[in-house]
Amino acid sequence: MMGFNPFHEWWKRDGYVSWPAYLMWVPFITIVIVIAWIVITIGGPMLGLLQWIKNKTKTLFY
Repeated sequence: MMGFNPFHEWWKRDGYVSWPAYLMWVPFITIVIVIAWIVITIGGPMLGLLQWIKNKTKTLFY
């Protein structure tokens, strides 16, 4: 008796999607990844700098 396997032939799609439809999303996904990378790269040090300034001003006034 064969058991239930939810991953059986998971690669088979219900319908056919042409390659241009896949390739159309490549620039969009690239732009999203680049924007996320910029936000993380610039946002991390900026938040760290703001936290450092906040801690320095807290020790100056209290």
